Amino acid sequence: MEAVVRGWLGTGVLVLGVGVLGWWARGHDAARIEAGIAEAAATVMGSSVHGAVAMVSGRDIRAIGTADGPEERDALLAALDTLDGRRAVHDELVVLDRVSPFTMSLEKLADGTLRAAGHVPTEAARADVRRLAGDTADTLTLAAGAPAGWSDLARSGIMALGPTNSGTLEMVDGALILRGEVNTPIQQDEVLATLAGLPDGMATVELTLLDDGSPAEYTLDYDAGAGARLTGKLPVAVTAEAVAAALGLGSVAGEVRTAIMGEPGDLALPEALRAWLPRVETLRVTRGIAGATIEAGVATGVNPEAIRAEMQAELGKWATVSVTTAPATVAEGAERIHQLTGRRERLSGGYWLAIPDFAVGRETCQTASDTVLRTRSVNFVSGSDVLDAGAIGVLNEIASVVRECVVAGGLKAEIGGHTDNTGDSASNRRLSQLRAAAVRGALIDRGIPREAMVSRGYGAEQPVADNATEDGRAKNRRTTVTWSE
Repeated sequence: MEAVVRGWLGTGVLVLGVGVLGWWARGHDAARIEAGIAEAAATVMGSSVHGAVAMVSGRDIRAIGTADGPEERDALLAALDTLDGRRAVHDELVVLDRVSPFTMSLEKLADGTLRAAGHVPTEAARADVRRLAGDTADTLTLAAGAPAGWSDLARSGIMALGPTNSGTLEMVDGALILRGEVNTPIQQDEVLATLAGLPDGMATVELTLLDDGSPAEYTLDYDAGAGARLTGKLPVAVTAEAVAAALGLGSVAGEVRTAIMGEPGDLALPEALRAWLPRVETLRVTRGIAGATIEAGVATGVNPEAIRAEMQAELGKWATVSVTTAPATVAEGAERIHQLTGRRERLSGGYWLAIPDFAVGRETCQTASDTVLRTRSVNFVSGSDVLDAGAIGVLNEIASVVRECVVAGGLKAEIGGHTDNTGDSASNRRLSQLRAAAVRGALIDRGIPREAMVSRGYGAEQPVADNATEDGRAKNRRTTVTWSE
């Protein structure tokens, strides 16, 4: 009996030992299999563009992370499905949309601000864009479909945009288009050098060069009826707006740029020309490295040579001056707005006369003509009835009043000539009559009907001041207009 018991105990121990050994062997083999599956799965997922991973539990595989489009997801799952020992493959991948064309754009504003839009292929590529362009990279959408070498192309494009004042970078698949504005050829060369290493045809560059390094040369054209126009290239620090202000004009038209390279310019010549604009019909100023020329056109009745001599004396330190007559090229009766004064004017007898703004009547016409002649005198060459060259301005002013009152109001005008009491009365009366006739003739030349005017010389008979003083005598030497119906 004792021997039997010992046999049973030995058999039990043997059975238990074999069971424990089998259990241990099975557990050890499961860990080995799981480790093998995990290693193989990691190798498969190592090809993932976005660093997707495989988590292995037992013999089950979970694919986790981001797949670069449906194609990469399918390829990863298919590869995992072929692994020895795996039981199930679970797809937990986030699949990026595949976009075509794959685009990214970057806009550089004048203040240096960058604005990005479009897509980026990887987070690593986004970090690269962020390093060069800042936080605007965060606005890009992660997407699949980028061509090979996208990051290198983007890096070159962003760096090339750097030297520009402003511009845009557009990437479409494997092509790059850069448009921008640069100040000088140096900046232009920097942009081109940055892109020089790219394959031919991959990059298109369109740059606006603000200063090509050529000398500042410009032309200013002025017409009393059309205004001013600038073309060419202004010196450093001189703008079209500044030229307009110096001339006393609201603006100047034309396509003109300001130099960025070279010596700063000044507005001395435009400021000096300001006083001459009311006295000319046209003006052309050409200024370059060889100096400047001024070509002026004066109205009918103005002595060109007298104006030229005066302009040359005043402006000769800047330019050579020439002056010619510039007759009107429009029909009689045409109207315009004088660009300097803003006045409405009408062409009458070849002269541009202001159109008065008052209700025509005997009293209003008398007041208007008296106002003109009280502030301005009709001057003559001393001792003669020859009108002074400078008399054209006052003659045009008085003609604008007389024409309106005669043509629109049907009034009659007497042109009176007056002298001081120097000399004998007969000579004074004769001279005053000749001068009154000269003024009447000038008004007839300006399109005023001759039958509406008479001239009369009063000599020294109607003084308005004391002839005992030079000032009084000057006031007595005058022209008057008297109105009747």
